Amino acid sequence: MEEYHVDLQLDPQTEPKVLDDLLTQLVEAAGGQAGVMTTRLSSGPITSVYGMDPVDSQPLVGMMEALVEQGGIPPEQLAELEQEARRRGGGRPLAIPIRSGGKPVGVFCLWHRSEAPPLLQDSPGLVHLNFDQFESSLQGARLLERLLHERKWLEAVVQHSTDGVIIHDPQGRVMGYNLTMAKLSGWKIGEAVGQPGNEAFPLVLVDSSVFDTAVAVSGSVPWLSATDPVEARLLARDGQSVEVEVVGAPLFDRQGGPLGWVMTVRDISKRKEMERLHKLFLSAVSHELQTPIAIIRGYAGLMADPEVELKNVREHARVIEEEAHRLEQMVQQMLYATRIQAGGLKLQRHLVEVGPWLKKLCDKLRPVYKLKGAKLTLHEDDQELFAALDEDKLQQVVTNFVENAFKYAGPRPIKVNLRSDGPRRVRVEVQDSGPGIPSEDRERIFTAFERGGDPLKQRVRGAGLGLYICKAIVEAHGGKVGVDPSKEGGALFYFTLPREK
Repeated sequence: MEEYHVDLQLDPQTEPKVLDDLLTQLVEAAGGQAGVMTTRLSSGPITSVYGMDPVDSQPLVGMMEALVEQGGIPPEQLAELEQEARRRGGGRPLAIPIRSGGKPVGVFCLWHRSEAPPLLQDSPGLVHLNFDQFESSLQGARLLERLLHERKWLEAVVQHSTDGVIIHDPQGRVMGYNLTMAKLSGWKIGEAVGQPGNEAFPLVLVDSSVFDTAVAVSGSVPWLSATDPVEARLLARDGQSVEVEVVGAPLFDRQGGPLGWVMTVRDISKRKEMERLHKLFLSAVSHELQTPIAIIRGYAGLMADPEVELKNVREHARVIEEEAHRLEQMVQQMLYATRIQAGGLKLQRHLVEVGPWLKKLCDKLRPVYKLKGAKLTLHEDDQELFAALDEDKLQQVVTNFVENAFKYAGPRPIKVNLRSDGPRRVRVEVQDSGPGIPSEDRERIFTAFERGGDPLKQRVRGAGLGLYICKAIVEAHGGKVGVDPSKEGGALFYFTLPREK
């Protein structure tokens, strides 16, 4: 997880400006012509120049900064500094050490016309006093900069938090909320400010009661200051609901008076979906795996009977082989579904002309279903259609659609269609003449462990993972999967792929 930190370095313009202001005040107060001041701050030496060409002052500035860096300024070096200053500027220079708290922290050079004016006769005290003022101003600037920086940092953290954040006033009205809360609720930033919290962001608790913000602010909600989140449903503006976890905390001023309260809202819909899938997985394992295991055990027991006839042994062995194969397929599907949920579905795509690829696949499947009494036909557009696809994985999708068509329709014709779906899509369809899919089941059947509610479908064995895997494969290709009612009766399963030139 990404960590946040605060860099308290000041704006580079802050310290020079304060120093420039101080130097200007000193030179003008002393009636001088020009001045140079160098002092040492936490970031190193800093120099300000007043009343002279900065280029001409560079040798002097270098000398002054070297003195400041060494940590002490002996009198003989001050004399050398005055000699250098005399060569650089008109008038009489005066070099004055700057101290703060009894320690040397800098040096100040002033050029004046003749004798030092009375104001400079006690110049060290004057400079000491003014430098203390400079330090005070600098500390104030640093504090202001720090407060502004921390405020911006805090605002950035709140705005970009993965949890929704809402701030309410003492009357329960919305004072502000962050980007995540805006996305969860459907409000634009600032649009819900001033509205009652329970109207702008209605929360339905587990007992079906609607959370009242005004009551919460009054302090009569026991979980308001609790550390354990409470589950609820957030009703968005479009009428949809989102499963969330909520934690609230009151806000007080220094005197203990109520300022309002802050609430964090976390989207837990994905976690809830995973919990639901986990329960369905356990149910599927306990139900679907028990059947082939029971059949295998039963027929194995019959084969162990010494009085069983040889022809019956062969029949029992065939049943065991079929059930073992079905069991293997089911386990493979479960492992595949687990890999998809973990983000482990990887494609090896290359540009393919879809027509010849689909014809080759249908030629391979046709004899298998002919033996079962079903006629498999392929109908395709005359135009050439290209797509970037992983042939093995999309073969799995077409095979699953054809297999489902036979399972539910029996030995009846199965049609595979290939056509363009507008200028940018390729569409593959598998059409049967079975009982069809009720409209309420057409989206649900592509969810893991879900199957149609029709009694006929429930008699067909399966864990409800095949269409879920097909959907994941097609969407990984950038396509879409779905089912429509067939014009000739039955169901028409389809998937689309991005069309390539």
